[in-house]
Amino acid sequence: NLEIVGVEHREDKLAKKDDQPQFQYEEVLRVQLNIKGSFNVGDYRSLDLRDLNITYTGPQTEFLINAKESSVLTVKNAIIDVPVTEEETEGYLGYVKLGKSTKASFINVRFGAMKIKDPLGDLSTGAAIVGRNIKGLTLIDTVFSDIVINNDSLAVSAVRVGTTVGIVSISNSIFEQPDKKKNNKENKNPFDKEFKTPAVYVWTELTDTGTVGSSGTLSINNTKFTHCRGGAIRIRDVNADIDASSRFSENLPRFKNFKTFEANIQVEGSSTLRAEEESFVEEGTKDKNSYSWILPSGDKATFSGSIAKNSGARLFTLPVLSSTSGKYDAAVGGAIVTLKGKRLYPTGDLKAEIYEEGKEGDAVALGMGQQYINEDYAHKESRLYIVFPLAVEDDKKKSWRVRLIYGLGKKTDFVKLKIK
Repeated sequence: NLEIVGVEHREDKLAKKDDQPQFQYEEVLRVQLNIKGSFNVGDYRSLDLRDLNITYTGPQTEFLINAKESSVLTVKNAIIDVPVTEEETEGYLGYVKLGKSTKASFINVRFGAMKIKDPLGDLSTGAAIVGRNIKGLTLIDTVFSDIVINNDSLAVSAVRVGTTVGIVSISNSIFEQPDKKKNNKENKNPFDKEFKTPAVYVWTELTDTGTVGSSGTLSINNTKFTHCRGGAIRIRDVNADIDASSRFSENLPRFKNFKTFEANIQVEGSSTLRAEEESFVEEGTKDKNSYSWILPSGDKATFSGSIAKNSGARLFTLPVLSSTSGKYDAAVGGAIVTLKGKRLYPTGDLKAEIYEEGKEGDAVALGMGQQYINEDYAHKESRLYIVFPLAVEDDKKKSWRVRLIYGLGKKTDFVKLKIK
């Protein structure tokens, strides 16, 4: 077990801003540690770091802290960063790696800017804090600023942990990308409904039999998620509770042709999510101006709190379908249907329902997996193309109707579909 405690020096100072009176502030100076190599916390051991400024000088292929099985990590009153450079090839693994059954607490900690190597689907890397089968993670008064995946998305990536009946608790914390130039950069990747690199990703690990055991818990209180281009939160088989004091804003991936799409929370598996509207919708905002997305994947997730009222009408994707048209194409076995409207984001909860006039009970629901992919057809938030299977070409002569299903089962009004 190891404890490293710095000595804080506090000094009252005077300062003055333009056209403002002189004011007094307190400057806090801590012991500076420049670390080359890693803190390795052995099985069933503990590491306590307090009142320190820590700069990790590498190597980039290792984590600053590697906490092994059943270890306990506590970091309090600290700034943790890496040397700032303009090197485009930077690719760190992250700051902290948590092993099986570990417990970690970060209190009043600021994680500085870092360019993280693209994890490419590897759940054991790709964030400031990563972990598998952990028992607990607590973040209090902790800031993750400008910690981004070093690729075109420049997504904030702070926490990526799998739990085993564990609790992840986040309060009074900030997840942000403060650089406006980076925030506004167009994401050249194709639109992707999956949050591959969200700011916070928490899931429940599978058991030895490949099934989900008791769900882990995620609790978030008075925390801000701002400019998280890869999405703010993703949960899978987790019971999540987000207090109304938390705020989500400007979490825009800025995909080409889908630049107004906002990625707040992706909910997967048998997760439960309780949250309130005010976390996502600015008070006083009219419904027509309020579009802050929570993305359900599959039909096993459950929602509660005011986000679920009126079938989640204000918090889930709110598409508008204005017109449709169709063109029969034998090569695709049916018609290529053009959907026109507003906020037509090809997410997990959006479906097009097509039926013959007078036969609504026989409606066919087409998910966004039915998109027609062709370089001559550019999908946009105002226009999507889907394939509608038809048994025979003569079926195109029938009087068809189309409507959209979105959110928690809400439906738009139908529009007529004529297939040529």
